[in-house]
Amino acid sequence: MAQQYDMSLVRDRDIGVEYRVVPRNYRNQVPSLDTFKKGAHSGWVGGAVRQRLTVQGKLNYRMVVLQKKGGHTPDRHLAAQQQQQPPPQRKQAISASTSTSTSTSTSTSTS
Repeated sequence: MAQQYDMSLVRDRDIGVEYRVVPRNYRNQVPSLDTFKKGAHSGWVGGAVRQRLTVQGKLNYRMVVLQKKGGHTPDRHLAAQQQQQPPPQRKQAISASTSTSTSTSTSTSTS
């Protein structure tokens, strides 16, 4: 299917096995769908169906990474970054902090 869109498969990982989704998330339990009444929220029903199919092995979690042919490879991407000019440096405003201190002394003498 990837070739149909001029892409190639870079990585195909079975996340369900790597992260042990069934024993960790679902505790190896197949839920009954009979507990849902007509008109139940579709999100809850969908989650139960996904759990049921995953525990039964009919559905799995995968991560598929595709790359467009002729696209950036890590080496080509690094070379392209090195050829780019560095961004212009912003001129920093020099802020002169002036501190003024005033002292007044009053002396009174009585004779």
